[in-house]
Amino acid sequence: MLPHRETALIVIALLDGECASPRGVALVERLDGGYGSVLYTGDARAVGEELRRAVFELSGTPWDTGT
Repeated sequence: MLPHRETALIVIALLDGECASPRGVALVERLDGGYGSVLYTGDARAVGEELRRAVFELSGTPWDTGT
């Protein structure tokens, strides 16, 4: 996780925001999905990819306002 500290901090800040998308939250939850998750496999590259994917989802506009 340490090589991806900055990305993890961004994810935390986005989760703390008011507009976190459900899909982004689900991606972050999946990181701690037991023995099959990327955190348990020890694949640093995969952890970074999952964190960047979560940032992308959490950064987007989660709801369509119709305007």
